[in-house]
Amino acid sequence: MAQTSATGAFFTTCRAPDQPQRVAAADWVDVPSENIMVEHAAGSPELGAVIIMIWPEGSGAVQCAA
Repeated sequence: MAQTSATGAFFTTCRAPDQPQRVAAADWVDVPSENIMVEHAAGSPELGAVIIMIWPEGSGAVQCAA
């Protein structure tokens, strides 16, 4: 797992970003590095675990208002 992903950052810092992050798709799947995905991670330092959602950028995913 790439340290540049939100999940990789969690296992380095014990914090996941609050907002979805643009990451190289190659961080997760075997594709050319210029492909971009969106990664949203939520971590639990107490459990040493993280749950993620990833999707292709521009896939039409809906952003919901808080």
